[in-house]
Amino acid sequence: MKIKTLLFVLTGLLVIAGCSSKDKGDNIPAVGTIVADIDGTEWKAQGANALRQSVQGGEQISAAGTVIIDLSTNNLEVLTITFVSDIGGKVDAKDYVVQNGLPYFQVTFGKDVNAANQWFSKSGQATITKVEQNNIQGTFSATLERQGHPDIVVTNGRFNTNIMNP
Repeated sequence: MKIKTLLFVLTGLLVIAGCSSKDKGDNIPAVGTIVADIDGTEWKAQGANALRQSVQGGEQISAAGTVIIDLSTNNLEVLTITFVSDIGGKVDAKDYVVQNGLPYFQVTFGKDVNAANQWFSKSGQATITKVEQNNIQGTFSATLERQGHPDIVVTNGRFNTNIMNP
């Protein structure tokens, strides 16, 4: 649990260090951006970045965006989109679905830095439209669940983030 919390906090700090900019007006937002409708309300990260790592003999790319409401009280929201390749493969530009097995993608949404306060995707789909050494772009939607809480529906998700560790 401590490792999850540490990773969550580190991801948030990386995102805070990222730069945000205004949408270009096309389908994919400007670099450093994750946007989505969360339960019908527009949500836009104040900054977003991605990390690439080797996992299970394949590759994982996680893009995270943060909205800071009040950092002194850990009042923030973090949306993370994670893609995992097949064993021995790379994360490629293609369609992904939430599933048990490889390749897959997952969306998580947290309302603070406590890992217990996160919703996880139970269904969803994403399309990576472009993945390069330093950048990943695409679209996503998902239904997120957390035990004892109503589901969260994420629609019209779009991301364009720099990969910080190519």
